[in-house]
Amino acid sequence: LFNSRWQGFWKQAIRDTLAAQKATIWVLYYQGQPIAYEWMLRQGDCAIDLKGDFDREFAGFSPGNLLLWHAIQHGFKTGASEFDLLMGGGDYKNRWATDRYQLDELLIFNKSLYSRVWYKILSRQDQIRALYQSLNQVMVYFK
Repeated sequence: LFNSRWQGFWKQAIRDTLAAQKATIWVLYYQGQPIAYEWMLRQGDCAIDLKGDFDREFAGFSPGNLLLWHAIQHGFKTGASEFDLLMGGGDYKNRWATDRYQLDELLIFNKSLYSRVWYKILSRQDQIRALYQSLNQVMVYFK
């Protein structure tokens, strides 16, 4: 259920939040095997859906949606008045959400070459966009 590249990071993050008793992990099993999970953090009356995933083999049965439904139901029964599905798209968020809002975006990079390249690209998006528009104007001129 975890991308092996990030597995260590997520396992440690989950351990830390569970140890602080601020998070819950919901796991859906089929024939003794985990097929979906939801990792929820609780901050006062807000439940935050930090991460969820499911086994693609069972996608037709929507195990992630089933598990999220149970987590949301439990959250409201235990005093949550808001669920934050965090950033990113996803059709499932449109099914569950009643409101949208944009907060600041935080990108964290490690020191690998790959991360440094992406940092340079993302930190210069406005300049890249302006260059792209200029190149398009030049291309129109030569057509």
